Amino acid sequence: MPAAHLHLYLFGLFRLTKDDQPIVGMDQARLQQLLAHLVSHRAVPISRQQLPLSFWLDSTAQLARKNLRTLLFWLRHALPTAASVLGVTSSTIQVRPDAPLTLDVAEFKAAALRSR
Repeated sequence: MPAAHLHLYLFGLFRLTKDDQPIVGMDQARLQQLLAHLVSHRAVPISRQQLPLSFWLDSTAQLARKNLRTLLFWLRHALPTAASVLGVTSSTIQVRPDAPLTLDVAEFKAAALRSR
């Protein structure tokens, strides 16, 4: 059975679908921001030390890391087959480059490059 295909829409309102069906549980702004950031930077793993400080500038490092762990917990629960989409280690987080996930922004950029 083929893996479910996810599509993330960032143009307009945030929307995440699995096989063209909306995924529920992605209504928190920070959760949406985290997923958008990870998908937009999927080519490279992102440091677990730096990422929380980007999202919680006014928090202590300890609180920012706790907030990131909480968001990752919710992201894993919201994403179908999260293990095939997210690569999480003790030091990095990444949307797997081979994950069955497309991003409307990336599709737009690719189409613009092809039209040149």
